Amino acid sequence: MDAMFHIYSKGENVLFRNNSDYIYFHNKFAIASARLKLKVLAFTTMSTHFHTIVEAADADDIAYFQSKLKKVYGIYYNHKYKYSLGNNFKISNNTIEDFNELKTKALYVLRNPTHHYVSILPLKYKYCSAYSLFADEITSEFLMQQNNSLYKTPADLKYRERRAIFGRDLVPNKCMINTNGMITFDSFVKTKRARALWDGNVKKFLYDMNSSVTDATASLIDWDTLDLRTSSMSDIDVCQMIDLYSKSIGVDSFHYLDNEHKENLVENLKKRMVLPNQIARCLWL
Repeated sequence: MDAMFHIYSKGENVLFRNNSDYIYFHNKFAIASARLKLKVLAFTTMSTHFHTIVEAADADDIAYFQSKLKKVYGIYYNHKYKYSLGNNFKISNNTIEDFNELKTKALYVLRNPTHHYVSILPLKYKYCSAYSLFADEITSEFLMQQNNSLYKTPADLKYRERRAIFGRDLVPNKCMINTNGMITFDSFVKTKRARALWDGNVKKFLYDMNSSVTDATASLIDWDTLDLRTSSMSDIDVCQMIDLYSKSIGVDSFHYLDNEHKENLVENLKKRMVLPNQIARCLWL
């Protein structure tokens, strides 16, 4: 077996402000991992950070992979929000030493949405690869809701569609793309390899995914203690309000709001019952 790595980013501010941001990062991750022939076992993107478990033959590939992700998303964010992420997007990794640690951390990555109180059911979070692992044993209705189920390949897309989704990147034609323009998890996650962590048994997998005991794994990643609990609105909803307000007063992005406008915006969000922690991370306070 090649070396196994837990790769993750750190940060308290929202980096992925709408679905387009999530999808862009997701696709770049999928393309870069395929290009470097990395074996991805688990992948989750939260509003403020991401986690993944990756198997690689060469540690140098991991360093390059991290650098590539940071660079491409940094350029994207700067272009869209007119702000340089700099050290606000830090990516690190830890080497995984044995099978028990591999299974524990893979489970931690797949349960991250529930760990941060974003999703009650781990399999319902669409930016996590959990629901793809035993897709053939989960009801078709559920998967349809998650994956939008009308797939295309890159060869099916017109030139402008390809450029809009992938930029200049070459995408293997074996990749499948859902109706949102997102490369499907089973196009790049090594599902058979990941399923083996649970002996290919969907019941064992679902038991672990729904067991509160797995929250104890957070002690292995002591920094990842953010409470990403949301109000009646998701982080995407709150960010949309902030970004629309910024546009309405003529600034390039929320990063350029002065203190007076920020204070007005905060008061407005509080009146809408948005949680203080949610306001802080969406507005970068």
